[in-house]
Amino acid sequence: MPAARRQRPTGSKPKTAAPRTTDPEALALAESLPISARRLRSIVRDISSIGSCELGFRTPGTPEDRATAEYVATSLKDLGLEDCAVERIRVDGWRLRSASVALVGGRTFEASGMGGVPGTSAKGITAPLVDVGRGDHQRLRKLDVTGRIALVDWDLMTYNPRFTGLELGLRGARGLIVSCPPGGPYYQAPNALGTFHSSWHDGAPPFVMIRKEDAARIRTSLAKAPQTVTLTLDATLKRDATGFNSIGYLGNGNPKKPIVIGAHHDCWNRGAWDNTTGVAAMIVLAEALQRAGIEPNHRLAFSSRTGEEYGMVGSDFDWCVGAWEQIARTHPDWGAKAPFQLCLEASGHPRMRTIMLTSPELARWSSAACRTAEAKGWLTTGWYSNPPSTGTEQWPFMISGVPGVSVFNWEDWFRKAEYHTTFDTISRLDFDHLERMTRFYAYLLLMADRDPDGILNHADRARDVVRATRNCGVPTADLEQAAAKHAKQRGRSAFTRVGRELCAVDADGDTCYPHTQTAKDLKNLTAAQAALAAGKPRRAAQLLTRVGDNSPAPYIGREVYAIHHQRRIDNMQSQHWIASSHLAASPDLWEEIAALRGDPDARKPGPWIDRSIARHIAKSRKSLTHQIRNMQRTLERTGPRT
Repeated sequence: MPAARRQRPTGSKPKTAAPRTTDPEALALAESLPISARRLRSIVRDISSIGSCELGFRTPGTPEDRATAEYVATSLKDLGLEDCAVERIRVDGWRLRSASVALVGGRTFEASGMGGVPGTSAKGITAPLVDVGRGDHQRLRKLDVTGRIALVDWDLMTYNPRFTGLELGLRGARGLIVSCPPGGPYYQAPNALGTFHSSWHDGAPPFVMIRKEDAARIRTSLAKAPQTVTLTLDATLKRDATGFNSIGYLGNGNPKKPIVIGAHHDCWNRGAWDNTTGVAAMIVLAEALQRAGIEPNHRLAFSSRTGEEYGMVGSDFDWCVGAWEQIARTHPDWGAKAPFQLCLEASGHPRMRTIMLTSPELARWSSAACRTAEAKGWLTTGWYSNPPSTGTEQWPFMISGVPGVSVFNWEDWFRKAEYHTTFDTISRLDFDHLERMTRFYAYLLLMADRDPDGILNHADRARDVVRATRNCGVPTADLEQAAAKHAKQRGRSAFTRVGRELCAVDADGDTCYPHTQTAKDLKNLTAAQAALAAGKPRRAAQLLTRVGDNSPAPYIGREVYAIHHQRRIDNMQSQHWIASSHLAASPDLWEEIAALRGDPDARKPGPWIDRSIARHIAKSRKSLTHQIRNMQRTLERTGPRT
């Protein structure tokens, strides 16, 4: 091994120094690192060959999960990293072996399962088939589904199969066969067979996913004559199982203050792109730094994690379990001390741009890095930036107080076409492109290692807070003064409170500020009140569906909504990351929406609706005032303790 080359820190800076956005020395080091497409391909080939069935599947709490974590830990150890280990965490395990739908006396169709859905017996479920279309409660009122298997269209993002399953289960259905029809939210590529996390409810029957083309074939048969089908889902659901993360360390920096480089190793299907490429990039990064003899200024923690796609039952937010367990349970001291986290997601796709998910503090730095990398020819498909998402492991770290970025390839057309399908294979990847992206990741890491304090821009966070709260419905002058004070902060320590107290999610699971959902609710409640006064009940109902988590209300019955609403309350009180994401409580408006829409199961419309909306407006305004005050206090306390 060549003599170690220590990264030279940039040195102390005066408090008035501008945040650092470029670093020529880090760029030169990244350009020189021994990173090869061949090595990346080898790792992707090895890991993507691990699977529980012919489709693939490396899910948490399974032998495949353990085998993958051990592969990564062994690889890091063989490179010469220290303290390499497999770390056990708690997950709700789920393992798929096979799934199918067979027309009795006819054709058998390949199927897939969704994470967390309990399996059938070995013989499967045999029952008459009924076509329920979308399967909303209005249509189901006219159908007898007792003892039957339902053929379901997942055609709306809002109306997730977990709602359909609960509606059908309460009506006595024995199983579901689900597909995304043409125009649906996912799996639109020809012959795409998809899967996802399920957020499945207890009491809902088993279900499988099939191709949209096969659903059309089944409907053709059903139109000719009644059909009986056998639905088989060979899947094991094990609550309180053991999941497996891997870890290894490089460098002699403070062991309590590591920079964390992470990628999730669990996957649907073969997961070559999502996220074996991220794991491969992480391993090759460690290998390249070691082979080049670079001694980082900070200890670098390289980790692959499980449970990003799915990891628990009984939650609408059943993902990112492995990263949450790591930062909240296994290494809780990282929250206030780790300087930076680099989250490596699905990379090397030849048709998608590179996306940087970044908080305001790092947006300027990450954009400058992308421009530099593009000029170097590393981001050949282009790039763009977005705010953080709960869909990557960046989020559990952020709300624990660790700044960082998440990087991967992404386009909306891909989400609708091939995302989480059987097309996620090694043949879809461009390893020369993955090599270039890995070099870019090295540049990000080297810059962060050299000056983790200098890359943060708290003034940009201050501006973002002011922008996000302007005209929110309550006074914000004191908050703006606190933001101006926060804008003068420097360094990583000022982020801890921001991450823990200002990073929140809305009812749809999108990232925001703690006041955002309540401000949105207040706006829509007030508009609904005005629509009702103007004699526009349908418009008022539409506006009420935009309040909190009421969007599925038009499609589900009172009982299902009550179960859904109670689960959200339970989620907010759980020990999972959603409880630390400041999800605002939503009003239960099912009765009001149903009444205004003329639902025969609801109360008759009357003055009670006006009184209800007025009460929720008053409550929302009070909550909003409280949230703005708490945000102000957070910004006032981000400076160093005295």
